[in-house]
Amino acid sequence: MRADAVVLESQDADEIVLRVRPPGTPVAPTVVLYPGELEWDCDCHVKVRPCEHLAAAAIALSQNDGEAKALKTAETAGGTLVYRFRSA
Repeated sequence: MRADAVVLESQDADEIVLRVRPPGTPVAPTVVLYPGELEWDCDCHVKVRPCEHLAAAAIALSQNDGEAKALKTAETAGGTLVYRFRSA
């Protein structure tokens, strides 16, 4: 798995919200896991369910012994968005 591809957005007793950034895409889909209900959701437009974003989120959590808090957050993942404009 790529470093920092899965980052933790938020976590509480009912849900874990993760962002999964596929290579070459500017927007990271949001994966929401509901551990108590064994349910999940992803806002991607892929028709196959479960999608690769859910798989990546599950793998990232399993590599951290199921602890979402061990994942980097959006603020600490080191991602930067830069806009460069020029007149033509």
